[in-house]
Amino acid sequence: MTSKSFLEQLYYGNISPVERSLNPKSKTCKIMKAVSDEIEKFNSKLSEDMQKELDRLLSLKTTESCQMELDGFIYGCRFIFRLLIACMGDENNDFKIEEILNFGG
Repeated sequence: MTSKSFLEQLYYGNISPVERSLNPKSKTCKIMKAVSDEIEKFNSKLSEDMQKELDRLLSLKTTESCQMELDGFIYGCRFIFRLLIACMGDENNDFKIEEILNFGG
């Protein structure tokens, strides 16, 4: 298993499967509901062909977003793993974690 496929499996929850539920009162759930309601309202104004076209477009945008999220997750995991490995191998104590974590100020 490559590191990328390992991270993909970790991302999708296949390494340690955990059932995840969404809190109905969460901001994410409220946004999802609002988007769904607006799409439904807009869809009702469209012809059948235009509805199919909109569905294809939304599906492509969802796929794009999911891929970008996965890429970001993999990048972040690789970064933190490299950071941790660098810290573990710092025998001279040259790698000051406090400075790295406070790089913005």
